[in-house]
Amino acid sequence: MTTASQEIREIRQEMKHLAQMVKEASASANGHSNIIGFDRKDLQKMARQAGKTIRGYVDEKTHQADELRQTCEETITTHPFKSVLTAVLGGVVLGAILGRK
Repeated sequence: MTTASQEIREIRQEMKHLAQMVKEASASANGHSNIIGFDRKDLQKMARQAGKTIRGYVDEKTHQADELRQTCEETITTHPFKSVLTAVLGGVVLGAILGRK
């Protein structure tokens, strides 16, 4: 299962690769208006759309993380004893699992 940060990293790598491809295509075009079925405006439009999609994804994940943080804070505030007990039990279970050799 991939995490949001891994997905963001992969998207950034894909964007860098796309930017490199656009640079190479522009350099090899030597003034030609059309390369591989796309002209420069089409490539720019696709790059802008990819950027908007990535920004939307990052904004959505940021919003989800903020909501999760707020929900956790509210739960801890309303049920402090239960929260501490859950954390202790989670630590004991995790310690038992990691302590096995």
